Amino acid sequence: PVVAGICFGLLTMKPQLGVLIPLALAMSGRWRTMLAAAATFAVLYVVTCAVFGLSTWQDYLLLSVPFQRHVMNFGSKLMPILMPTAFMNMRVMGFSHVAGLVAQLPFSLLAITAVVWTFMKCRDPLLSRAVLVAASFVVTPYMFNYDMVVFGWLIWSLRARFAAVNDALLALLVWTLPVTTMLLGICHVPGSALVLPAFLLRLVWMLKCDEDEAAKAP
Repeated sequence: PVVAGICFGLLTMKPQLGVLIPLALAMSGRWRTMLAAAATFAVLYVVTCAVFGLSTWQDYLLLSVPFQRHVMNFGSKLMPILMPTAFMNMRVMGFSHVAGLVAQLPFSLLAITAVVWTFMKCRDPLLSRAVLVAASFVVTPYMFNYDMVVFGWLIWSLRARFAAVNDALLALLVWTLPVTTMLLGICHVPGSALVLPAFLLRLVWMLKCDEDEAAKAP
């Protein structure tokens, strides 16, 4: 638990990928992991302030964050084709950033709901971890395709559960999404944002089926 918390604390360098982790940890009562993550972040904060000065964090909050938000909403033509999110699919089609945020909202709610339902009780650990990873990518409008390297490990770990043809095809879509999102984006074709939500829903359905079968067992 402590090592996991340290890893989560290090992930604060890319905070958009970890917004659902505190929720999952709290729902499952993993307080040691949460404390380790908070302590890791505190150490990072103190060390960076000691080495580079407090102005580093001030610049991050006052300059870097607003700049990144501006780039996301009004920025380069390259960024939308590298992000398989509902927000960026709307931007690829030429819609405003406001329309993109509206389109992103149901996907974000889906991800939050999936994590709450999954971690509100003890369920299959492998599928639960997969739900957290998939939901962490679905919930955010700001996620690059190169961040998806973790899905290589995830799909490999799920190979026994995704042996059926339809599941194998879905896994293949997820695994190749970093490339297909660029190809679709260059052609101004939406659709890449639907792959990870479909994968997330399939994982939740698997957990629900396992639960139903366990309830029927003598």
